[in-house]
Parts: sequence; C-alpha cells; structure tokens
Amino acid sequence: MKPTDIKRITNTRQSPWKPDWFQQTDVFGPYQIPILKPTTLPSCPEAMASFSRQPPPSQRQRTLLHGFVDDPKLLPLLKAPKKSLERFATYFAVTTPDFSLCTEMPLQDRIRSTWSSRALGAYFQQHGLQVAPSIRWAHLSDLEYVLDGLSTGGTIVLSTQGLLRDQSLRKTFETGTEIVLQQLEPRHVIIYGQLPYTLHQKLSHHTEIWRFSTDISRIYQTGYN
Repeated sequence: MKPTDIKRITNTRQSPWKPDWFQQTDVFGPYQIPILKPTTLPSCPEAMASFSRQPPPSQRQRTLLHGFVDDPKLLPLLKAPKKSLERFATYFAVTTPDFSLCTEMPLQDRIRSTWSSRALGAYFQQHGLQVAPSIRWAHLSDLEYVLDGLSTGGTIVLSTQGLLRDQSLRKTFETGTEIVLQQLEPRHVIIYGQLPYTLHQKLSHHTEIWRFSTDISRIYQTGYN
C-alpha cells in the first residue's frame, strides 16, 4: 500500500447500510476497504474455536477464536460488536469474521462481505484485540479488492472447508493462494480445514503453515457436541 492511497474516513452515515459503530478508520482502494494493522502471532495457538462456541476459560488464552461460521451467526456481531469485546479479549487472538463469498453472489455483495469482515477486524484492533485476517475469494478477480488494506508479513488465515472436493473451487483456491502469498509474503499461514500433501509442500516453501481441523471434523472424530 502506498501512503498516498490511504484515506481516513469518518462515519457520516451517507451509506444506509454502514453500521453506527463504524467510526474514524483508515481505508484503502476504490471500495474503501478498512485497513488492518499487521499482526504476527508470537506462536502457534493450541486450538481454534468458533465465535459461537465457548471453551473453558482456562483454555481461552491459548485458543484462536475464528469466524468460520454461517452468516446468520455473524450478523448479530455485525450489528453490535461491542457486546462481544469483553469475551473476545479473553482469547489468544481472533480472526476477522468469514462472511460468505460465493461464486453465484453478485460483485457488490462479495465486496460488502469483504468490507464487513475488515470493518469488524479494524474495530477489534481499535479496542486492543489481536486480529489475524481471514482471506476468502470466490473468483480470482476478487483478489483485486480482497487484498486491499492488508500489509505484508504477519499472520493470515485461510479456510479450505467445502473447497477441495469441487475441482473448480479447488483450482481457484490453489491459484489464489499462490497470488496471496506472492503479494502479502506472510510469515505464518493458518489453514482451517484439510490441506492436501501436495499443496502443503508447495505452500511450505514460502511460509510456515499451521493447520487446524474444522469444528465439524472434530465432532465426527470425537463425538463432541
């Protein structure tokens, strides 16, 4: 990002869908994607847990709280993030919420999902939380705005959930991941979901990989609910 491309905006409520809690924030690019400060996690978290689950308090300082859940579970957070700050602050770190980006969604909805995720991430950072950005794209062209507002280095989070069985989705993920690594040069990449050996080998030449099973797979493996 070039300093000349960074703008600071204040919520003037010109957009009817812009939330009240979105205040003065640095943004980047034509879609004014909120900028996240680079976060490098000091070590690999011991576990990941979704926003909708609550591990025992003794485990939270070693747990990365993630937003890879259905949109209906994320919408209350988008409406009133302040209500979750106290609970989120007890965790090792949090990811940005993973609002849907689907191939059949129109462009404006995909941009809005990205904007909402980053706006919440910036809000969390403004309130002292350690935030690792989750990155998602439906088409390779989405990367033109999905990477806006992200710095090089640091820790990023990707999910393969639901992407590997469909050959088209898998190819888009693999090709897009290479572009993400080239542009962001992250120090760590957290993978939420399965990671085929060949893809792991390819990625590990560029960065350190930390992989975690999905909540669903852990339920099947342990019977935990």
